[in-house]
Amino acid sequence: MEIFIILMNVIVAFLMTGVIYYAMRLNRAIAYLQKSKAEFQDQLEKFVGATARAHQALENIKNHSINSERNMQNILTQMEQVRLETFNKLNNYQGNMQQAVGNLPPALQNAPPPSRGIPKPRAGSQLERVITDHQLKQGAPVVQSPNKNTLLEQLRKFR
Repeated sequence: MEIFIILMNVIVAFLMTGVIYYAMRLNRAIAYLQKSKAEFQDQLEKFVGATARAHQALENIKNHSINSERNMQNILTQMEQVRLETFNKLNNYQGNMQQAVGNLPPALQNAPPPSRGIPKPRAGSQLERVITDHQLKQGAPVVQSPNKNTLLEQLRKFR
């Protein structure tokens, strides 16, 4: 019976050693989890702060875009008003010019424009050909480009 008691004590001692060993492992695992939990909470707080800043930035962008849209709409409205005013002024000017031409004697109403006008561009340019073609189609005399010497002589006479 004593052997039985000794054997039981050895078995209980062996089991107690195993329990102590597993308790120590469990204690290390809990310490690691607590450390991880603290790191996770720190990361979570950083994430929440970054999310709040991102949300605020998005709100700022939204408000800025709304203000920009309003400003752009105001500018477009002003541009449309200027366009309409310009169109109306041009129509009035055209009407005034037609009325002025209508008041001229009939001989002057169909007269070609005077030869003085916009000087022609440099010889050989495509713009010059287009202008010349247009003037010929309209029956107007072709304006000759003054050369450099002619302009200098006119400036000397003017002085």
